[in-house]
Amino acid sequence: MIAFRAGRIAPETWDTGSWVDVGRTVGSAIGPRLGEILAIAITAGGMISAFSMFNALILSYSRVPIAMATDGFLPKVIARRTRRTGVPWVAILVCSVAWGLCMKLGFTNLLLLDTSLYGLSLLLEFAALIALRFREPNLPRPYKVPAGVLGCILISIGPLAILGLAFYESLSDEGAKKGLMVSGITVVAGLVLYFVAIWISPTARN
Repeated sequence: MIAFRAGRIAPETWDTGSWVDVGRTVGSAIGPRLGEILAIAITAGGMISAFSMFNALILSYSRVPIAMATDGFLPKVIARRTRRTGVPWVAILVCSVAWGLCMKLGFTNLLLLDTSLYGLSLLLEFAALIALRFREPNLPRPYKVPAGVLGCILISIGPLAILGLAFYESLSDEGAKKGLMVSGITVVAGLVLYFVAIWISPTARN
C-alpha cells in the first residue's frame, strides 16, 4: 500500500504483475531510467524466487508419492531411486509432468486449488490429532497441546473458520468457481482412488 500511495496508483487497478508497474512508476518518479531498472529487478527477483520455490517443492513433495508407493497406494515403480545418490527420479519426473499439465488451469485456479487442497489436508491433520487423543491416549507425546482434547479442538477452530470464509468468498466470484470445481473433483477422485488402492493392494489394505 505504501508503494501504491507513493506512486499515486489506485488500489483497484491491482492485477497479476502489478508490482512491476508499481516499481516502474515509483522508480520513474526518482530518476528517468530508474523506473525500467526497478521493473527489471522486480521481474528478475520474481523469476528467481519462483524457480527456487519450485525446486524446493519438487525435492520435498516428491517424497509423498514415494511414501504412497511404499504403502501400496501407488505403483512400486514410483519409489525407484538412483543407485549412486538415491534420488527418487521417477517420483520427481511424475510430479514435474503433473505440475506442468496444471499450468493450463491459469494462475487464479491454481491458487484456489492449492489453497483448498492444502486447507483440507491441514484439517485432516487436526482431525488425526484429535482422533489419536481418543484412540491412543497413552501414546508417548514429547510435545503436548495444553488442555487435552479440548485444547486440540480449540486450536483447530481458527484454521477451520479461515478455510470456511475463503470458501464462502470464492462462491461469490464467478471466476473462482472453476477452481473450486477442479478442487472438488480432485478431492472426490482422491477418495475413490484411495478405496480402489485398498481393494486391489494387500500392502495398502494392511
